Amino acid sequence: QAMQRVGMAAQSLDRFSRLSTDLSNERTLLAWMRTALAALRTAFSYLSLEAGDSGWLALATASRAATVTVVLVATLSGIRRYQTIKRATFMPVPPQHFGRMSI
Repeated sequence: QAMQRVGMAAQSLDRFSRLSTDLSNERTLLAWMRTALAALRTAFSYLSLEAGDSGWLALATASRAATVTVVLVATLSGIRRYQTIKRATFMPVPPQHFGRMSI
């Protein structure tokens, strides 16, 4: 009976640990989304810029394109990272290497 209690306690600790990991993973996803939204806000502010000559127009267009690229990369990277870690978190035996990408 004592061994049963120890086993139940270990399972409870494992569930709590996985829940804690899942919640921190969600916070990380939210941080990626905040970054994407901030970049999107900046992209919209670039729309109000007007250029006097073609050199500045090219620079403004390049800045807009770069900002949209940052938004897309941040969004897609955050979602991919969230899904990868969530899958690994709830495996019975999480792998040591699961394709996690760090920046």
